[in-house]
Amino acid sequence: MNIIPSNPNSPDCRIGIFVIAYNAESHIKKTLSRIPEAVWKVLTVVYIVDDCSSVDTTATACDFTNKYSGK
Repeated sequence: MNIIPSNPNSPDCRIGIFVIAYNAESHIKKTLSRIPEAVWKVLTVVYIVDDCSSVDTTATACDFTNKYSGK
């Protein structure tokens, strides 16, 4: 299955990913790192839905995704 668009530079190309998390601080980086590098290059948005975790899932996920924010 090819999930990379044939023309990722097209203005019509928009890709978003939803990650649902609850108390996932210990494994959210591993989950996000499984997204292929080529997909990160064409992502429009990553939604990380944190359902009131009692750990720092959101901050950990933001730290990981911020390294791609300048693409």
